[in-house]
Amino acid sequence: METVLDVTQIIHPKFAFKGILKELRGNLQAELDFEAEAANSVRCAEELSRLPYLHVPRVVRGCSSGRILTTEYIDGIKISDTEAIEAAGLNITDVDTKLLRIFSEQLFHTGFVHADPHPGNIMIRARKGKCQVVVLDHGLYEEMGDKERKALAGLWVAIVEGDHEGMARCGKELNVEDYRLFAMAVSQRYIAPGKEEDQDALTKMMGSKGPKAFNRKQFNALPEEEKKEIRAAIMKFHDRMFDTFQKMPPKIVLVMRNLNTIRSIVTLHKSGVDRFRAMARVAVSGRFSGGLRGTMARVMFEVRLAWDACKMAAIGVGMNIAVRLGIVPSFKDLELD
Repeated sequence: METVLDVTQIIHPKFAFKGILKELRGNLQAELDFEAEAANSVRCAEELSRLPYLHVPRVVRGCSSGRILTTEYIDGIKISDTEAIEAAGLNITDVDTKLLRIFSEQLFHTGFVHADPHPGNIMIRARKGKCQVVVLDHGLYEEMGDKERKALAGLWVAIVEGDHEGMARCGKELNVEDYRLFAMAVSQRYIAPGKEEDQDALTKMMGSKGPKAFNRKQFNALPEEEKKEIRAAIMKFHDRMFDTFQKMPPKIVLVMRNLNTIRSIVTLHKSGVDRFRAMARVAVSGRFSGGLRGTMARVMFEVRLAWDACKMAAIGVGMNIAVRLGIVPSFKDLELD
């Protein structure tokens, strides 16, 4: 496989993901060690024991070894089966809130992160009329050191606060060069540049109140030279994104996979739970101390979160209206002639 990647990189120099293969190889070998998986299960349950709505299947030690793992039987609902969850009398908003809290605790507090939280590995069941989240398959984990964990939490807080210096500092601690693109990828939201001169193809399309008026018809009416400039700017932004992901440490790439998998589950449910805000509260929970100063800091953070939600809602509404009016193209029309 490494030879294939080497040949691919010779043909396509920008394709340099060999480091991720090495990271995955070690993780996959660990996933086949059932004694290690049993230990991961126990550790996960212990570290998140303060969350009463989380359940990790109990390992039957006497029936387990390095080649076989035996746990208690779990009868639950696959988390992607929204209809069945609601039919069981459970609130889908409550499900998503608890799901986000569980994996946010791993990312921002324990640093011991389940690296494969796809829908087949998460079950939902009712316990005393309330939702219980059951996390299965603990073979594949990514462990973040304190420095990485604190940097990721700090990045989340800096995004909410619009603190570009903080984003840059945390990005550097995570060995990420282009902090703004990384922050947008992690948070799944547009982040305006910190300096007026830091313009790119995406920034030029955005105004203070949302997307600027521009559509395919207007593009086709432009002189050929301007079309070439716009295409070049878009390609430059694309290459910049590609380079950012390529230079990320493999560990961070796998953590982002965790984030995107959880995000897709919440999006599928259409519960309206704001993933970013829910995770931001966990990221900041250990940062502020007690007393009047700590209380005021938390209040100000909540105000910033509310303001951020208003801005994102306004951009979303503006984008939908602009698409309906033909001011900006829909995703189906993004391909330029």
